[in-house]
Amino acid sequence: MKHILLILLVLIFYSCSEEVGITPDYVLSAEQKHNKFSSAIPPVIRVPSGSIIKVDTHEASDGQLHRNANIDDLKILILAQYIHLQVLYLLKKQR
Repeated sequence: MKHILLILLVLIFYSCSEEVGITPDYVLSAEQKHNKFSSAIPPVIRVPSGSIIKVDTHEASDGQLHRNANIDDLKILILAQYIHLQVLYLLKKQR
């Protein structure tokens, strides 16, 4: 079991490292993105099919989870923004 976990961690590490020699057509900084999927949020850019895009991101909890977070932090995670966007999407869909 330890060997499988070690192999999995190594694969994750290497898969998250930057690819050498691949030049993106478009780059989105962490400031240009959002952490929700909603039709209520307009796209930052539109790109042709087949484009290579590099996206720098922040974590999805808007800073609620951090290096020193524990299980209690996870229990009180506030998803209010996510829920708000889902309500907007449902309201728009009903029209």
